[in-house]
Amino acid sequence: MRADVLGALGVLKVATADQLQRLLRPGAASNKVVRQALGDLALHGLVASDGNTRDRHKTWRLEGAAGLEAAGQVLGLPGSDMGSTARGAGRSGAQHAMAVNETIAAFVLGGSAPGAAGGVGTVRSWSTEVEFLLPGGKRKVRPDGVWQAPEIGVPVLMVEVDRSTMAPADVAAKFPRYRELFRTKVRDNDPALADQEPADRTVYWWRRTWPGHTRAGYPPVALVVTDAGPVALANRQQAVADLSADCWRGRWCREVRDYNDDGWREYDDAVPIVATTLELLVEHGPLGPVWWRYGRPGRRSLLDALDSPDNRAAHDRRRQRVRWPLDDLGGPC
Repeated sequence: MRADVLGALGVLKVATADQLQRLLRPGAASNKVVRQALGDLALHGLVASDGNTRDRHKTWRLEGAAGLEAAGQVLGLPGSDMGSTARGAGRSGAQHAMAVNETIAAFVLGGSAPGAAGGVGTVRSWSTEVEFLLPGGKRKVRPDGVWQAPEIGVPVLMVEVDRSTMAPADVAAKFPRYRELFRTKVRDNDPALADQEPADRTVYWWRRTWPGHTRAGYPPVALVVTDAGPVALANRQQAVADLSADCWRGRWCREVRDYNDDGWREYDDAVPIVATTLELLVEHGPLGPVWWRYGRPGRRSLLDALDSPDNRAAHDRRRQRVRWPLDDLGGPC
């Protein structure tokens, strides 16, 4: 139990005993065993509490270099990858961290509604406080969470949790930075490419870091909004979508054949963005019909939302069904 608590705090940075109990021992009747583990770890100087949430739940974090090192041993990570101890975050209630934790718990546990889809992965499927340097080395992209679920076909998902405290324009401004980050390429040292031109010996860095991408475009980003009423949250998602359209819309390629005006979207330079509310996510889980893919109507399960039914492959399937002649006139993108 102590090792599990250390590992979870190494991921979450700050959490309550109730959150740790739900993530680590969801079938337990109470969080007593988690509180006992926290108390024992505190006696050994590995964790500490320095505040309470708005609901008066005590917040816990790793303590000092010793706590980071102990959690790193559990997670198999060097100290340089462990981030901070979140010292002082609990003094103000750690409201943003609590919302991020609830998002992670919803992914792991699945929906709370009867018949809702189950969760995916564990708390160790996540990373927080990960910083990615943009070209130039001065600016950074720092998602609230990085989720890896290759077992369901999602090598990586960047997650932004929005508590409705920022202007929609400021939230939307994050997505061009993601696109700039994902555009970055690095040298590919594959010996099979040794004879090629330098420009042909590069690869997107994220394909090497998280292999297995099969969908067009860059890695997806999820926006989870909360801390407002249903209408305000719906309007907020729409406003962010409108303001960030250049990042997720892709390029329309038009094709005219006989009397049919058809086409497809190219997503090679687009960031797929899916949005939901924390309340929907908690109720239905990540595999439930809670995600709005920007550019498509309705809400879908995560895997359906990440697909692009208006891309070139879908266009080619439509073309095969209607058996258009191969020699009809076409148009460029």
